Amino acid sequence: MKKVVKFGGSSLASAEQFKKVGNIIRKEESRRYVIPSAPGKRTPDDTKVTDMLYSCYGQAILGEDAEKDFEEQLEAIKERYNSIIRGLDLELSLDEEFKTIRTNFSKKIGRDYAASRGEYLNGIIMAAYLGYEFIDAAEVIVFDENGNFDGDKTHEILSARLENTERAVIPGFYGAKPDGSIQTFSRGGSDITGSIVAKAVHADMYENWTDVSGFLIADPCELSVTGQGHAACLLRHHHRQAVRGLADPQGRTVSGPQVLADAQIIRQRQITGGRGYPVPPYDHSTVMQRGVVLENIDQQLAG
Repeated sequence: MKKVVKFGGSSLASAEQFKKVGNIIRKEESRRYVIPSAPGKRTPDDTKVTDMLYSCYGQAILGEDAEKDFEEQLEAIKERYNSIIRGLDLELSLDEEFKTIRTNFSKKIGRDYAASRGEYLNGIIMAAYLGYEFIDAAEVIVFDENGNFDGDKTHEILSARLENTERAVIPGFYGAKPDGSIQTFSRGGSDITGSIVAKAVHADMYENWTDVSGFLIADPCELSVTGQGHAACLLRHHHRQAVRGLADPQGRTVSGPQVLADAQIIRQRQITGGRGYPVPPYDHSTVMQRGVVLENIDQQLAG
């Protein structure tokens, strides 16, 4: 059995969460390829690292007038990661990585690069914690010069890279163009990275872990409930950015099968990037450690 496992930001928001994830991975030898997201919120009023990076980069492009705010925000981001490293008792320093980030931000290298550093740095920590090989997604996830994902080239490069790699951590969400510049998927793109890796290694299963049960990309707090016992459902297509709903015969926007009625998060099928290779996708909760089987998703998304 060979599994690819992806963990969402809330599941990797702190050292305590990292330890839960480590226990999950070590519980099964088959969990060989790990796709981490950037650290999410630790508390409801916390800020995701990705949003911190966007804000920090925004200060960087303002130049000298915002230099103090830029330095303070970058230091706050560094402390988020250092708190995880300390909590895991790792002998690991990200000083050189942050020097590079500071230099590249000052060069106004781009928002995609800025956002991608969340997954990149979390991947380094995860690899060190697990004792897995770290593979920078920029080396194996390929976009063309226009920023379009190149599935064929990616599969060729990634398959060759992982062929003799027993265990690896590959950060989600980003890749690179031919000139080396960073390109990201849409938000939620770590799910796509997981499916790409699953296809490349011919995985028997792709598991998607988060800190709540359910699936599909949407904040349930922002969704109305239409119809007794049914959760309203929005789908955001990873590439077209189109929003659409599922409707029952009475025209109500509903979740579909009853298993979706209890979903707390709603996310489109994670195997977008792995089409053409039948990997059974599973969603799991790092809190409950209980899985929701995502079968017949194509039929649910049809129409």
